[in-house]
Amino acid sequence: MKILIVSPRFPFKQGKADSMTVYHLIEFLQGKGHQVILATFDNGERFSQAEREHLKAMCADVRVLPMKRWKKILHLAIGTLEGIPFQTAYYRRPKMQQQIDELIQKHQPDVLYAHLIRTSHYLKKHNNIPRVIAMQIAQTLNYSRLVQHEKNTLRKLFYTLEYRRVRAYEPKVIATFERILLISPHDKASVSPNSADEKVFFNPHGIDVNYYAEDLQLTRQNNVIAMNGDFGVPTNIDGAMYFYHHIYPRVKAAIPDVQLWLVGRNPHASILQLAKQDTSVTVTGRVPDIRPFLQEASVGIAPMRVAAGLQNKILVSLASQLPMVVTSISNEGIGAPNKEILLEAANTNEFVDKLLDLLQNPNKRTLLGKNSLQFMQARWTWDFHFEQLEAMLLQLVQRPSVGVRNYYPFQEQVKGLGI
Repeated sequence: MKILIVSPRFPFKQGKADSMTVYHLIEFLQGKGHQVILATFDNGERFSQAEREHLKAMCADVRVLPMKRWKKILHLAIGTLEGIPFQTAYYRRPKMQQQIDELIQKHQPDVLYAHLIRTSHYLKKHNNIPRVIAMQIAQTLNYSRLVQHEKNTLRKLFYTLEYRRVRAYEPKVIATFERILLISPHDKASVSPNSADEKVFFNPHGIDVNYYAEDLQLTRQNNVIAMNGDFGVPTNIDGAMYFYHHIYPRVKAAIPDVQLWLVGRNPHASILQLAKQDTSVTVTGRVPDIRPFLQEASVGIAPMRVAAGLQNKILVSLASQLPMVVTSISNEGIGAPNKEILLEAANTNEFVDKLLDLLQNPNKRTLLGKNSLQFMQARWTWDFHFEQLEAMLLQLVQRPSVGVRNYYPFQEQVKGLGI
């Protein structure tokens, strides 16, 4: 099978979630003997030339278009006038369309795959080849929650505008493509609640479970709470600030020597300020290896109030056997069984109670950690979900008129695990 992939970011093994997912997809497909053709953008991220060359070596052909600042501004302005989502306008380039058209003409791929709605327009006219759009999350759901919780007036205005645009745009994308990849039914309900069942294929990504599960021979510290992620994105900023202001003081009152570790790249100024004003808070910024933090903390948290799709921070923590307390929203895309794999909190009071319970109960922490690793090994490797995707793509090529099996991987997560 020959598959052309359009990615908004150059795929990297240690890149952001979308970049990392595309990298592992290419690695998987190439390893299975399929031919991958890649069209992508260079956003100026600092990765080595060796990494770039390795990615190119896995592909039959690669076209990379640099993202120039003045063009970003120009296309955002044009998109504003046209009413399309800002994220789509940001990545719209006539030169990229030309490159993709040339690749399709040259290689005659069997399947066209666009990653995220921001690249969907590049494949719109190529309706003679089966097309797949990996929407992953419903931006409609994501921005509706951002609007709900944002306090800053200017950011709230921007999120409101983008919400209106993606709400109108995402149904059009679903109408255009033959297959729609989403992470969970919560995402589908936001963009296509009563239709497109024959198109929607639930396909979350996995992680390198063995990497995060590797025993680094570290000892877990007492009373250390860890949250990991990119602390430059609005969803994580909101989650961390919500936790610090509404949950952490109550935990600290009960356990005075508690510590909070915020581990991850791009910390926003508001996140950095927490460490300046409170000595019990550590903000690491980018770290070369997140595993020591996950294997030394007592409890992990995912206090997200704004989320859609899949929370990678939960997956890597579970693979590290770090017991977790999460909001219900954070667990939507994973569906980890409450009380067996992690503790899910429906509100602030529950979050406080369950976090205190775990911090004060080492035996419960150990049990959850063992269960969570078993859970991850069974269903959350990269290959597990990509094998489902490969089968769907082959069916699409061989029998394009046959509707997709509306596969949802979470319903039987714990069967046969002995949990």
